[in-house]
Amino acid sequence: RKDKFQDNPILERAVVYALADWPNSTPGDDLFQIASQTENKTHHVVSLQAFLRMVEMDKYRMPEAAVKDLGEAVRIAQRKEEKIAVLGLLPQFACPEALTLAELLSQDDALKAEAEMAADKIKNILEK
Repeated sequence: RKDKFQDNPILERAVVYALADWPNSTPGDDLFQIASQTENKTHHVVSLQAFLRMVEMDKYRMPEAAVKDLGEAVRIAQRKEEKIAVLGLLPQFACPEALTLAELLSQDDALKAEAEMAADKIKNILEK
């Protein structure tokens, strides 16, 4: 789909913002693809933040699947802010994989406090 607007920055911007404002999680995969492939930093941030919002919207999916998507978001995130947003979402999808991701992120000094807080919340939920 990217080929259709790749050479037209006005159309590309319109597509990114239209998908980012979508009222449900339907374009989540498209937004992830844009975030992972775009060279435009603004489009990367907007599409990745919208992707995270769409993961959060889909509260009834398997926690492991949501955590997998959140892990992929961390992998392509270029800024600390998006990684912190992922840490904020992890307790909503509490499972062993969420705890593993939070503990992995706690190794990053810039994320240590937020990651440890997320890990503690996940542990509390899993212990219940």
